[in-house]
Amino acid sequence: MRPYTVANPAMAQAMREKRRSGACTPYDSRPHRERSRADAKRAAIRRSVEW
Repeated sequence: MRPYTVANPAMAQAMREKRRSGACTPYDSRPHRERSRADAKRAAIRRSVEW
């Protein structure tokens, strides 16, 4: 993920918290099928198997 600066530290903290909780927003950077934590884990496993 690209590091970026946010003027409001509280906002940055909230965003970090949301990202950690795996919240799904329309602006989620992950592919749609990897929205949930389980899906992301499954995709990671699939990728590790492929390589």
